[in-house]
This record gives sequence, structure tokens and C-alpha cells, in this order.
Amino acid sequence: AAPAAPAVPRTGGDPALTASVDNSGLIQHRVFVYAKGGAGYRCNMNLLVTFSDQATWNDKVKVDITGNDEQVPITTRKYLKTPTDVKITSNKCTPM
Repeated sequence: AAPAAPAVPRTGGDPALTASVDNSGLIQHRVFVYAKGGAGYRCNMNLLVTFSDQATWNDKVKVDITGNDEQVPITTRKYLKTPTDVKITSNKCTPM
């Protein structure tokens, strides 16, 4: 097995958020949200998820960002259907 990538401790300040579909399995059911920076922030965001049947869903997410490894998602969203695309359509982050 390949060695794990070294942890990248999260810094404070305004977070930069990104979302992506988990493509690791044969069938996708998960979306990951990552943050660069933002340790100690609470974020409310809206994810616009598009599924393989072209249906869409606005998923409202609230997450507290810790000082953990930046390479680990701050939240993982699971769906019954297969997501093919995800966009963060709005977010508001404030210090906790």
C-alpha cells in the first residue's frame, strides 16, 4: 500500500470551499465538501446536486470546520441516487 499523504493542518481565516462527487467506487452515492482554511468557522451552504437521471436537488448543509487535515472532507453527503455533478450555489461562513 502507498504511504498516506502527510496531513495538511487547516489554518484559520475565511475558508475556500469546494465540492466534488466521490468517484472512488463503481457506483457513486456521495459528495464531498472540502475547505482550505476556515478553522473555527461555521458554514451554511447550499449544494446544487445533479443526478444521473438529470434530476436536481438543493441540499442545505451546515458544518463546523475544525483544525483537522485540509485533505479530509469537512462533510460527506450521501444520496440514494447517483450524483453526477455538484456546485456550491451559496455559502455563508462566520467565526464560531
